[in-house]
Amino acid sequence: MDAKIKRMIMQIETGLGINLLSIVENGTMNDNEKRELFYKTLMTAKLKKVAENGKSETLLQGFDVEKYVSENNPFACNTNRQANNLGADSEVTKLEEFLITMDEAKKLSQMNKEEVQEQVEKYFHMAGELIEKAHDESAVVEILLICGVIAISVAGAVSAIAAAVASFGAATPIAIAKIATTAGVIAIGLGAIFESAGIMLALFAMPNRDFYGIFANMTQSDLIMDNYHVDLGNADKNKGIYIHHGDLQSLMWNKEIPETPVNIPAMDVTKEGALGCMIGLYGFTKTRSIYGAEGLMRFRFAGNKIADLLAACPLSGDNRMMLSTKSAFTSKTLGESFFALRDEWEKEDKSKIIQYRETNAGITCTSAVSDLRNSPAYGIATISDGSI
Repeated sequence: MDAKIKRMIMQIETGLGINLLSIVENGTMNDNEKRELFYKTLMTAKLKKVAENGKSETLLQGFDVEKYVSENNPFACNTNRQANNLGADSEVTKLEEFLITMDEAKKLSQMNKEEVQEQVEKYFHMAGELIEKAHDESAVVEILLICGVIAISVAGAVSAIAAAVASFGAATPIAIAKIATTAGVIAIGLGAIFESAGIMLALFAMPNRDFYGIFANMTQSDLIMDNYHVDLGNADKNKGIYIHHGDLQSLMWNKEIPETPVNIPAMDVTKEGALGCMIGLYGFTKTRSIYGAEGLMRFRFAGNKIADLLAACPLSGDNRMMLSTKSAFTSKTLGESFFALRDEWEKEDKSKIIQYRETNAGITCTSAVSDLRNSPAYGIATISDGSI
């Protein structure tokens, strides 16, 4: 485990008087069992502490913390199977999307491999800070702003953008960002932010031969995954997700659009510019087989345009990440595109491919992977239409 992540977990342990590292390091449990127990232990302890301090009106006398956590644990197999419609055998965790500042988004498109890992770890540490400062609105706002995050969830983003637009011309950019972030926090509530942070901590605390990714939408069109519920092993489909090795662990989720919930919304661009852009988080994980984690996701945008995102942390060979809108890949089935992108990777100079950039028909795609060999692998992809 990364030393910085370990220190963050130990800090949370000290504050709550619980032992989380023993769960992470337990050799008799599989990763999902660890995540389920990690989340249960963390959330139960924190909710009890909040209730004892009387800091939340939602935790009234008689509130059953254990029952609440048990019924709302996203890693519990009995609630996650089937319910996500992501395949009968999947245990996929839904991750709320973030609205980040445009400065943060532009940094994502230019990151080198060291910065990629730091960025993903930054969100882990943000989650830890949110857990520690839960139910303190001003502290939560400051934590988000420091990390370049304006809002968590699409509902929070809508409120943040509305508040920002109403403030344009009447406040400084720094003040507008704070107004927007506060509006986003109020819109979804501190409890929702707290639970989202708990999910992130449970996911990232136990990296294996996994791939964790960030996908930023810097276009004026929604990025939509059609048929996200198809069998993950089907390579002959033209829409959705193809898992070559491993399993889909977590996926960006927009519950505001139930028809197409795997949907990273477009930028909201006004005459003053864009407040920020939405990012989605996802993860592939190795199974108990000898292989690593590799897959491809297909998104539709701007009508009938297609973007294919390859992410891989194999048992042997290079970690890979490539985002492309070229028809040489996107006109194929998911499986064919996966192998075509993988072959394209092999042709490239590795010093270049670790930071890949392409421009096709006015659309610029960037992708960067944290390391060619080590695991877990972290990746950041951005797509831009040049509108800002």
